[in-house]
Amino acid sequence: MIAWFARNDVAANLLMVSVLLLGAYSLLNEVAVEVFPTTDPDIITVTVPLRGATPEDAELGLAVRIEEAIEGLEGVKRMTSLSREGSARVTLEVEEDYDPRELLDEVKSRVDAINTFPGEAEKPVIGLRQHTFATINVAVYGSHPEAEIRLYAERVRDALLRIEGISQVSLDGVRRYEIAIEASQDRLREFDLSLDEIAKAIRSSSVDLSAGNVRTRGGDVLIRSKGQAYRRSDFDSIVVKTNVDGSIVRVADVAVVKDGFQEDSVKTLFDGQPAAMIDVQRVGSESALDIAAKVKDYIAREQDQLPSGMMLAFWDDDAQQLKNRLSVLGKSALQGAVLVIGLLAGYLAHNLPTGASSPASLAGPRLAATTVQTVTTSEEEFLGRVEVAVDGAGGSALRPLHDLTPLVWEVTAP
Repeated sequence: MIAWFARNDVAANLLMVSVLLLGAYSLLNEVAVEVFPTTDPDIITVTVPLRGATPEDAELGLAVRIEEAIEGLEGVKRMTSLSREGSARVTLEVEEDYDPRELLDEVKSRVDAINTFPGEAEKPVIGLRQHTFATINVAVYGSHPEAEIRLYAERVRDALLRIEGISQVSLDGVRRYEIAIEASQDRLREFDLSLDEIAKAIRSSSVDLSAGNVRTRGGDVLIRSKGQAYRRSDFDSIVVKTNVDGSIVRVADVAVVKDGFQEDSVKTLFDGQPAAMIDVQRVGSESALDIAAKVKDYIAREQDQLPSGMMLAFWDDDAQQLKNRLSVLGKSALQGAVLVIGLLAGYLAHNLPTGASSPASLAGPRLAATTVQTVTTSEEEFLGRVEVAVDGAGGSALRPLHDLTPLVWEVTAP
């Protein structure tokens, strides 16, 4: 192969250019630039919400029944469950030799066949856990109340999700919304009510119900009652009791509805001011550098449109770490290339009449032999002391180049 390339320098040069072009294309378009390597998802999660359930109720009514349905399924390496207030989650680790997506279909069919869930349980959510990697964080902060900061942070989150190339954005460092209904004992005695009666009234009224459909000439008409309460005004208007005289007692008459946040010990500060954090992550082959650049461009555009007292900033930029690593890698590669080329050039200048034709020959291991102007011979010719004629002169001796392969020879005239 080396001898053929030595005789066909055009083909060798074309191969060299092809290697360089393919390498550049792969670097710019195919190779994912990321802080940590991407791995295929191998974890299946089954989540079932059950409002108002205690952790023990969620375990007995949800987790145990899911475990019994999946038990014995081939391809499951390990199964764990987590039961907490209002939901249960079962996590399955997939064996290495099994396709996670095929196992996901089998898990779905088994869970969908369970008919012993509590009546209040919602539809199970089954899926492969997607590995996400942190890229950059956005801080929304200022001298505003917690509710206003969270509301503006939700707008920023939605705006980031609309940017092409960004698919994973979530709020962090904020408390979850909660509606609390508080009734004093004096008001309950005044209207002859109990907390349990108020809870039952709310549970039966704050719900969306489907009543089937009506078939008409123009098609089927779906009938659905939308009574789910979401805001304080919705809960205030719920009827708790109807008196004998026809008067109606509503929630607002006997209780105080507070539309706020959960009583969690969560307090987020940024530069000493109340804040809400937005985590921007990447999945799959998404570029961390591209995502970070788009987030920074969005923050720069929004600076002039922010409400008074509200500020936007970014921090914990993992893409900057990637840039630093790429910079070190590039500098090391350049220094190594200069060192190798310099050493080879100095060495070959004293041992070859023409030396190396181009440093680009180092781009591919097979291209080095195409750039050295030498005469090659076989091992048998080496053992037989073959002589060649130069410019019609007498026989010229062949002597091997020292420290190189014995199949490469230098022609010297007598």
